Amino acid sequence: MTTLYRFPHAEGLVHLLTTKSGRNNDAFNLQVHSIHGSTSHNGLYAPPAPYLLAASMSLINFDHIVCDFDETITDHDTTSSFDTLACQVRSDEFHEPHLTWSQILQAYLDDLDKVDVGDLFHLNQNSTKSEDQQHQDCYSGKKSHLDPRSIKGLECHTDGRTFTPEPQLPVPKLPSLQPWVNSQVRKRIVEKVSLDRVYESGNLVGLLPAQIREYGRSQVRLRPGVVEFLRAFVADLEEEKEEEEEDEKLQDKENKADKEQQQTEQKKGELWILSVNWSQDLIRGAMDQVFGDEEATRHHLPDSHLISSNLQFSDECHEILQKRKKGFSAGQGQGQEQGQGQGEQEQRSTEGISGDASTLPIEATIPTQISNGKVQVRCLTGTDKLHAFQKIQRDYADKHDLALTDTKWAYLGDSSTDLGCLVEADVGIIIGTSKSLLAECERSGVEVIDLVVKNAQK
Repeated sequence: MTTLYRFPHAEGLVHLLTTKSGRNNDAFNLQVHSIHGSTSHNGLYAPPAPYLLAASMSLINFDHIVCDFDETITDHDTTSSFDTLACQVRSDEFHEPHLTWSQILQAYLDDLDKVDVGDLFHLNQNSTKSEDQQHQDCYSGKKSHLDPRSIKGLECHTDGRTFTPEPQLPVPKLPSLQPWVNSQVRKRIVEKVSLDRVYESGNLVGLLPAQIREYGRSQVRLRPGVVEFLRAFVADLEEEKEEEEEDEKLQDKENKADKEQQQTEQKKGELWILSVNWSQDLIRGAMDQVFGDEEATRHHLPDSHLISSNLQFSDECHEILQKRKKGFSAGQGQGQEQGQGQGEQEQRSTEGISGDASTLPIEATIPTQISNGKVQVRCLTGTDKLHAFQKIQRDYADKHDLALTDTKWAYLGDSSTDLGCLVEADVGIIIGTSKSLLAECERSGVEVIDLVVKNAQK
């Protein structure tokens, strides 16, 4: 049986590192509080010490960490932060949003509820049943007409929009996760439709990358226990690097074979963030709180290690932004888009640029990049994250000429979106007490062990 470990209170996480590094000589500073989904222990159970010892040895067996962001590193979902920030900084020259954030959220919840209850007739254009018959089947408890084998061909016609889901479904580590994969694909349709609403509403127009990062740095609240864990994790990395440098000085420099072997060895203690968040600038700002400043964040979390969707930015004179401004006429700005379309994709920041642009040399003048309200999709749901996690593992093995099994991976997540990655990892660690994630685990036959700090149960 696959086993995940859950920390209802993240403060105990750091004990994994003190045990792993050998600095803590006690048996283990964590204890098992309960076990979920274990038939051998009949659900909830407080096991004896030997069970804890086996759990502890499994828990510390990892080299690298891949971590979710919202409600794993943070203590709240940051999605509404974008609207809050936009309302604070949006220029008066832009139109007010066509839909309020609460209206967008309610429409999203309505669509999600349809998927949750199996009301899927609007997703399958190939069904021979009428919509009334399909609707009646869904609510009468009959098996859904949706055939998982044809799920790749689904189209969503919710709210007048059409969207075809991801062309390639990930193969889960456990066959019992296939229902989870199917549900995530259906949810992905709802997520994409919601992003279309956000863009069309104009809610996220007018943000600068530096403003988003500063908001993440000053306003996003983090989980103290996870912050302590990540700081200790990168501190161990720096300590190992210093020890390796000292060892290299003592080694025979003429021993080329050893030197070549060291170059291909895998690095220890690398960190990735894998998130369905909409802004990499927001994540980096929050991680500035963890690591101290932008330079340290760039060092511990390079761009290649941050995988998420991202807001798109355009030059301020781009047609896509001009259309959002008050007083824009239909014939105005035609032809501007050609030659400037690349600006929509580029994520250039004005950080570090000061002074009057007219006084700067031409090569130093960078057009102001402003969010156009659209999200460049990279990760929407758990299937996207599972694809990305599997790619991280493959790319790392290829880079260091290793077998996939040579490297041990830990994954930290908090919600049902993370289930595929949690199971895929060598060490799957759940943060918090999500009931929906626990239900998904039990449905998939995945055991969950709750761990708490000794003598500090809450």
